[in-house]
Amino acid sequence: MALGILICFGAHSQELEFSRVLKVSNATETVPEGKVWKVVSFLQQGLGLNTNGNSCTDPNRTSPFVIDGQIYYSFQVATGAGGIYFTPTPVTFPIWLPEGSTLSTICVEHFLSVIEFSVL
Repeated sequence: MALGILICFGAHSQELEFSRVLKVSNATETVPEGKVWKVVSFLQQGLGLNTNGNSCTDPNRTSPFVIDGQIYYSFQVATGAGGIYFTPTPVTFPIWLPEGSTLSTICVEHFLSVIEFSVL
């Protein structure tokens, strides 16, 4: 059974049909033509205390994800072993991306959960 959703933007409306679920990691993915993506969450791998200090394995830092070449954070880290870290205000989910948008994580261990819809 197909799931249909009606999205309204001002005077414009689009009917969407569920296509598939995606797991996007550090390989850049592009929203295909005729599709929209609903990014529902960002999962950062649990980190151990013995790390090499880079941002992908440091338990005191959050790693970003990238939309259209711009860096975004899903949550803030206020303090850490090296002092106070300031990150931008975190984004809230879901995030809707139109066709042609690109998406990736910085670290291979992390991923974004995405629901893809076909634009009817």
